[in-house]
Amino acid sequence: MGLSIFIGLLTDLREQDPDGLKFYEDQLAQVNRALEARGLPGHSEPSECEYWDAEMFGYSGLHYLRRIAAHLALIGAVPLPGSGDVSEDPVLDEYYDVATGKARGLRRLFGKPRPRRLGFDHLVLL
Repeated sequence: MGLSIFIGLLTDLREQDPDGLKFYEDQLAQVNRALEARGLPGHSEPSECEYWDAEMFGYSGLHYLRRIAAHLALIGAVPLPGSGDVSEDPVLDEYYDVATGKARGLRRLFGKPRPRRLGFDHLVLL
């Protein structure tokens, strides 16, 4: 089973598959209702942007992509190539902690921090 990444799916569907567009718009509306019911901000999917897609290197490739996203969000740079178990990356662990509000180290003594949105939550946390 492969994994594909799409950017601009709604733009592509508008041009290629209007019935598919309606399906995805309905799905996104359901996601937004679920988010808002839990007090979370809704998702705004761009409806006009350039379309791009790529095949991932399976689901293990997703873990490398999550690691890259965590480094970009917290350090501002792409990490050196990983090897072995990239899910054990300490920067990726820190991303989870910051995004979910988990207190680590001395922060435990001074109260639980609030979760923060870091820009890649849709990729790293889901």
